[in-house]
Amino acid sequence: SERFRRITGHDRLPSVLALAAASRRALFLHGAAGVGKSAVILASGREEALKSVAWGQWREATEKPLPDALADLEVIHLTIPQMEAEDFTGVPWHRRVSAEGAPEDRATSWAPVDFLRRPWPVVLFLDEVNAAELRVQKVLLQIVQERKVFNVSLAPGTVVVLAGNRAQDRAALKTVPFPLGNRCAHYAFEPTAEAWLAWAEGEGLPEGIRAYVAQHREGGLFAYDPDDPSLAQ
Repeated sequence: SERFRRITGHDRLPSVLALAAASRRALFLHGAAGVGKSAVILASGREEALKSVAWGQWREATEKPLPDALADLEVIHLTIPQMEAEDFTGVPWHRRVSAEGAPEDRATSWAPVDFLRRPWPVVLFLDEVNAAELRVQKVLLQIVQERKVFNVSLAPGTVVVLAGNRAQDRAALKTVPFPLGNRCAHYAFEPTAEAWLAWAEGEGLPEGIRAYVAQHREGGLFAYDPDDPSLAQ
C-alpha cells in the first residue's frame, strides 16, 4: 500500500477521476470498508470536470456535436463478487445462417448485456474487485485493457473505476492478477478528520457528533482493529 498515491478527502476524488479518465486509464481505488468510496463514485457522474473529459472523448471518436449543457454521466454500479463471467459475455443463442431453401444450419451468438449497449459515455463502476473469482477478474482485464467485453466495445469516453477493500481489513480478499492491477492507476482513499469535519459542517450535522469526531479524530470515524477477536469488529 505504500506505493499507492493517496486521497485524503472526498472532495479530491472527482479531480483524480478526471485525470485518470483523461489519460484513458482505469482508476483502482483502495480503502477500508465503510469510508465512503462507493458513495463518492456514485455521485461522480455529476462532476463537470469528469463530464467534460468523457464527452470530449466521445465527440472526438464519433465526430458528433455536443449540446451546450453536458448531460450527467450514468453510473453503472456492478458488485463484482456477485457476478459470473457469463454475466459479462452474455447468454448464447442460436441463429439461422442458411439461405432460403437450403438445409438448416445454426451458429451460436452471444446476446450482449445491457450496460454494454449504451451509445454514450458512462461511469462503469466495478466494485469489490479484489473479492471476485479469478474467471471474473480475467473478464475485467479485457474491460480495463481493451475497453470491451468479448466482441462488444464500450462507448467512447466511458470511465472505468475499480474499487476494493484493503488486505489488512481481512475482507475475504483474493489476489488481483498482475496484468489487471498493472493497467490501473492505484489510489488509497484515506478520509481525515479535518476533511470529514468540513463536510459535516456544510451538511449541518449535529454539533455533538462533530465534537465527538473533533475529539477522537480518525479513531472516532473508523476504529477497526484486525487483531481483535470480537465478532463485532
